[in-house]
This record gives sequence, structure tokens and C-alpha cells, in this order.
Amino acid sequence: MGNRIRNELKKCNCSCIVTGDKKQIESADVVVFHLLDLWFFKTLPRYREEHQLWVIFVVEPPPHIFSLGLVVPNMSFNWTMSYRQDSDIVVPYGDSIKLTESLKSNFTSNTPIFEKKTKLIASVIGNCYDDARRYKEIKELQKIVSIDQYGDCGYLSCPRNDTCAQILSQYKFKIAFENSHCRDYVSEKFWSSLNTNLIPVVAWRQNQVIRAPPSSYINVYDFKTMKGAAEYLIKVSKNKTLYYSYFKWKGKFRINYSGLWSYFCSLCEKVKSPKGFQSKVVKNVWNWVQDDTCSMWSVSIQYGIRTCKTRLVYSDRLV
Repeated sequence: MGNRIRNELKKCNCSCIVTGDKKQIESADVVVFHLLDLWFFKTLPRYREEHQLWVIFVVEPPPHIFSLGLVVPNMSFNWTMSYRQDSDIVVPYGDSIKLTESLKSNFTSNTPIFEKKTKLIASVIGNCYDDARRYKEIKELQKIVSIDQYGDCGYLSCPRNDTCAQILSQYKFKIAFENSHCRDYVSEKFWSSLNTNLIPVVAWRQNQVIRAPPSSYINVYDFKTMKGAAEYLIKVSKNKTLYYSYFKWKGKFRINYSGLWSYFCSLCEKVKSPKGFQSKVVKNVWNWVQDDTCSMWSVSIQYGIRTCKTRLVYSDRLV
């Protein structure tokens, strides 16, 4: 993790120094805690130094975090860093950036995308038992349309390298269903599809509003039934003009898909800003993570998670 972050900071010319050496925690100005790693550390700092900022780094939605049955440490933090828009440092898996007038162009059907697509729909799924029940929705679509399934839960292989991208480039659409329906959570499945000339097929509810380019995806929940969504996919696949309408955004937007580590530049810039070390406290990380909007999910009922109040002792003087 440390090397990745250091490489990103070099790109943005940020003067923050990053280390993974836990012996330097007491002298650090900022300490970043990756939420999923907290349970695996044998020892954690017992209190925060007065000059420090503690930042909690969260990149997975609550259903995934707590389905692991892990104990949640009762810790306090100064800043939050996650995909949620209410975070102090927002870390989306991707983003769309509107081009300036001088960089805009007209995307036309002369761009040879449609002709190279010889297959219809692909899905790549590794989590077979997710909270969003993706397989139930995929099976409904498959009653009308054929879907080639890759990954641990599928019957086809797609190596995790450039070969997989080449395989998927043959398809017109890619299933980009998330493993959880949570506020602001849109993973790399969606952004990578846009970056590789695939039309992502999503299953977004109202709490998943993102800065996606207009007319760049097809949402199955925009249709009354999965049958209606499947029939529309077939219609788009056969109509070159309609298919290309989902790529017009390329003349006005670009996709920022540089990875989660690039947002450590934002953290560095915020720390070094005149207002960087403002006083703020998130007193309990469990409460903050739980304060999310995820459909079809209940922490207490589904997973019976325990909070850890005695194993670790932290200073109340976290201001």
C-alpha cells in the first residue's frame, strides 16, 4: 500500500511523506487506518498524540464489511475517507470530468466500435452470495437474453490481466451490478466498462446517484420488469444508431479511473491547506459506518455484529 501511495503523491507533486513503519506512528502528523485491517493488527495505538490527525479509510460498503463477522473496534477519528459523499475526503472508484470547450469533440458513428462487437452481454462476478442478490436479477434477464458469465461464480474464465480486457471488448454490454445497494457506492465495475467501450448495465436504486456521464449506461430499474430491460438490450444491440447514442458522452467527458490511491493526493492537499488541521471528531467508527443507506440490509438482524468496548482503550482527549 505504501509504495502505491508514494507513487501517486509523486504524480501530484505533493510533499507529504508516506511510511508503513508502525514505529513512526507517534511522530506522524497523520495516521490512516484501513478499516478492514483493524481487526488483524495485534496492537494498535492506545491514544492519539496531540499534534495528530487520525483518518479512517473505508472503501467497502457495510454489508460486505460486516458479513465477514469481524469485531468492530470502538475507536475515534478526526476525518473519514471513503466513497461516501459525506466523507471528509471523498474517494470514489471513478468519476467523470466535463471537458473544456477546447477539448470537446463530436463522437460519431464512424468510430469503429459497433462492428468489433461480436457478442452480446458479459458478466464478471466473484462474490456468489452478495447482499444485492445479483444472481437473482441476472437469472431474470437470462430468461430473455443470453449472458456469458465469467469469474468465480461463472462458467467462463477471464484472467486478471490485459487478456480479460481483450475478451470483454468483444461484447456490446457488461453487467455492472454492485454487490450492495448502498448510498454513493459505485465500484470499478462501472467505471472500467466506460473506459473500455462497453455499455454498463446497472441496477441502481435512488440512493446510488453518481456523477456518471449522461446516457452512458442502462439501468434495469428504469424498466417495470426485467423482461422489459432484457428486450430493450436486444433492441439496442441491433440498432447501430441507438447503440452509438450511449457513447456520445465521449465527446464531452472523460473518465477519471486512476484508482483509489490517487485520492491520497487530496488527503495530502487537505492536510497542508490553511484549514487542514481543523478540530473534528468521529467518536465511534462503528456508528459512522452503520449510518449508511443500504436497501435489503440490516446489521443487527442479518449479521449480529458485536462491538468491542473493552479490548482497546483510547484517550477521550481526541480534539
